[in-house]
Amino acid sequence: MKIFYVLHIREKVLADCVDAIRFICNPTEKQRAHLTVRGPYQKRIDVAAISRKIVGDTVSIDRVGNFFDAGQNTVFFHCSAPELKNVWSKPHFPFNPHITLYDGSSSEFAHRIYTVISRYNYCLRFRAEALEPIESVKGQESMSLAFAFNSRFVGQVLGEKIAVGSVSTFSDDRRLQLVERLCQHLSALPAAAHLSKGFQQRLPL
Repeated sequence: MKIFYVLHIREKVLADCVDAIRFICNPTEKQRAHLTVRGPYQKRIDVAAISRKIVGDTVSIDRVGNFFDAGQNTVFFHCSAPELKNVWSKPHFPFNPHITLYDGSSSEFAHRIYTVISRYNYCLRFRAEALEPIESVKGQESMSLAFAFNSRFVGQVLGEKIAVGSVSTFSDDRRLQLVERLCQHLSALPAAAHLSKGFQQRLPL
């Protein structure tokens, strides 16, 4: 078992949209969208003091990236925040804060996803809250991403009902069509919208 410490998006509209993209890209993915900040560890550690350095920071999502040159089929949103370097500790990786959207077995599909998501400009923000642990266990059956898939929200954005159980049956073309429409929605969101009204629309801890 390996333990990582991450930041989750707590602003509900932004989280629902990013989680939906992640799930539609790969419905076998287990974890909700997150920004990994520290790890791996062999056991849980006390990160309260470290969390205090980042809590309240505005995390920006400003561009799309990939790890194709490293031989990975990974597409992600690049992130930045003033205090990220001060809490970052990933010994096996350079400083490159990001939220993974797709990390799968298909190089062709990864390149197509990157092309679709890169068509749009993003100016997204969320407020950093406390670091949270994620356990990585071989063969784990976590369903947190599937449970986070907000069918009602996705249906409102797409104008059609998408049942969580049907996503695994979709063709690659169908997935890409849905992802593009969600990206259109994301790109149209004003940055300030995610940080307004005292963060009332938050996901539960």
